[in-house]
Amino acid sequence: MRKLNFTSITQRRVLAIIAAGIMLIAAPVGRAQSVKQEDGPRPLAQQKTAIVGSWEMTYTFPDLPPPFNTTRVLAAFTGDGIFLSSMQGESAASEDPLPPATPQYGAWAYVGGRQYAVTYKLILYRLATGAFFGTAKIPLNITIDKAGEVLTGTGTFAAYDADGGLIFSVGFTLQATRIKVE
Repeated sequence: MRKLNFTSITQRRVLAIIAAGIMLIAAPVGRAQSVKQEDGPRPLAQQKTAIVGSWEMTYTFPDLPPPFNTTRVLAAFTGDGIFLSSMQGESAASEDPLPPATPQYGAWAYVGGRQYAVTYKLILYRLATGAFFGTAKIPLNITIDKAGEVLTGTGTFAAYDADGGLIFSVGFTLQATRIKVE
C-alpha cells in the first residue's frame, strides 16, 4: 500500500486557495479599470439608471406671476423606479393660491437615450382642519446631460378637487443639478 504525503497535498491545497484568492481580488480590479477606460457610449444598463440619485430642482412656470412662477424642489430617483420629492411651500401657512400639500410620491421610467418619464402625485389639504381638498398630478419629461450631472425638462402641474374635477393646469420647465457628497 502507498503512503500519502499529507504535507505535499496540504501545500498544493494552500497554493490553490491562494491562487484562487488572487484571481478573485484581481478580477474586479481589472473590470473596474476597463470600465474607467471606456470613452464610448455608456452601456444600456448605465444609461437606464443614470438618473438615480438626489437632485435640487427649480421649476419655472412662465404663465404664473411672481412669486408663484418659480418653485424649488428636492427630489430623489431610486434604482427601482420610485420618485420622491419635497416642494417649497408644500406646508405653506396659507391657502393662496392652493392649500398645503404632502410630500410627493411617484414613479419614473427610462424612455431611451438620455430621456426619462416621471409621474408623481401629492395630496392637497385644508390648512385649518387637515381635511382632504384634492390632489395634484405632475407628469415630467426629463433629459439628463452627457455627464449625468444636470437634468432639464418640462412638466404640467394639474390640480384636482376632491371629486376629481380639474381646478387648473399649468406647464413648466425644470432645471436640476445632482446633489453630491461633499
